[in-house]
Amino acid sequence: MTDVHVSLLEDWEFFYRISLNLEVFGTETILYVPAWRPGRYEESNYSKNIRNLRVFNCDGEMVFVTRNDKNSWKIVHHTEGKLQVQYEYYAAELNAGSSYAGKELLYINPVNCILFSDYSENRPFHLTFQKLNGMQYAGDRNFLRTESDTSLFFVFPDYDTLADTPFYCSKQIILLSYESGGCLFTLYFTGKESIPGQEEILKHFSAFTEGCLQVFGNIPVKNFAFLFILPEENFFHGVEHLRSTVIVLGPAQKVFERANYLELLGISCHELFHVWNVKTIRPKLMLPYNLRKPVYCDAGLVYEGLTTFYGDWLLLRTGVFSTTDYLQRLSTQLKKHLDNPGRFFHSVTESSLDTWIDGYVTGTPGRKVSIYTEGCLLAFIADRMIRDNSSGDCSLDDVMQQLYVQFGEKSKGYELVDYLNLLEEFTGADLKDFFKKYIYSPASLIEPMEQALDRPDGKLLTFRLIWLLPQYLVAN
Repeated sequence: MTDVHVSLLEDWEFFYRISLNLEVFGTETILYVPAWRPGRYEESNYSKNIRNLRVFNCDGEMVFVTRNDKNSWKIVHHTEGKLQVQYEYYAAELNAGSSYAGKELLYINPVNCILFSDYSENRPFHLTFQKLNGMQYAGDRNFLRTESDTSLFFVFPDYDTLADTPFYCSKQIILLSYESGGCLFTLYFTGKESIPGQEEILKHFSAFTEGCLQVFGNIPVKNFAFLFILPEENFFHGVEHLRSTVIVLGPAQKVFERANYLELLGISCHELFHVWNVKTIRPKLMLPYNLRKPVYCDAGLVYEGLTTFYGDWLLLRTGVFSTTDYLQRLSTQLKKHLDNPGRFFHSVTESSLDTWIDGYVTGTPGRKVSIYTEGCLLAFIADRMIRDNSSGDCSLDDVMQQLYVQFGEKSKGYELVDYLNLLEEFTGADLKDFFKKYIYSPASLIEPMEQALDRPDGKLLTFRLIWLLPQYLVAN
């Protein structure tokens, strides 16, 4: 078992003081900070935020530590027993995947600030968090054992669960809740004194949650928390977790204006869909997670692209979005595709690998495409192909259901080819040339998108996106 204690560092702004009491065996122990975090499929550098790392034995004597590589340290201790690791973590960046230590908000994302050893990773972690007096807690309560005015105490079965359980504490939190599919959903908001239209919010969240359940049939958790942080400045970022999502949206005073509220609904549905797609239905390379090194995976069009598609598509299907709302968001994705010359030089599978190499930034002009945008458009095309070939009897939902049944519910990792085989199964066609041309090779999606947008079947909406973007749909 590893005992972890986290508190604010006195007299220093934006710093947490963290200590770990961990068991050690043999004569050496490797200490790790994750090389990446689930939800951000790129190599990270959390060690840059760690300072003054020291290790002590049971007698209080300092133990020799050397830097092993970018995200690990070697501890030479010679004797077995327990060691205490002490360090400070700089938490000055506020986004959905960071940790933050401010006067009004304390946010902990354990995956970037709590270390683990080669021995402790698969064993229990006990976490004590010292919060400021009067602050309220927002987060998953499955592992929270005790709560007082000034502290929280958690018990986690292993590091993976700890790393996937972010939370924040704030002096003012507004809480809403609803139930669906046997799961209790809780919405936490901080950064705004009041939340307008609460009944409408719950109506919309309940609707798109039911839409997710219609796709998969059940939800693999009993509690889920939407952790909203509403800063004063412009912001748009969300990160998925199995039992929660952290969403940072701003500016707070405009979040519930119509255009921004649609963004709130879109990102919330997207992150909830991730409970199934990537947190439960995982690529083989990510089951289990290996946080010690990057995971070069080519399936980004599945775990992010499909989720981007469904994040908006379910809002349309459940009546939360109007047809115009949906078409505007789809047209935005098409515009991103057409504005990016990378489609002529890098395939979506190559680009998925490249997120691990150079991150989510554009990088070299024209070098790569977005797994979100390309995957979304390819999902739209696939859904239309399946519906057309089955006379509307099947859809992409059937593919997602089979991914969930064959892989997610069995805790079995999939490979990209498994998804492609399911597309062929439900279209009833040989799509290998299509996959080669549009998934494994650089390609413009104009032609298949035009075909998908011009296939009225009498049962579904006839999408005429060409009316919204006539200036873009040219012979590119």
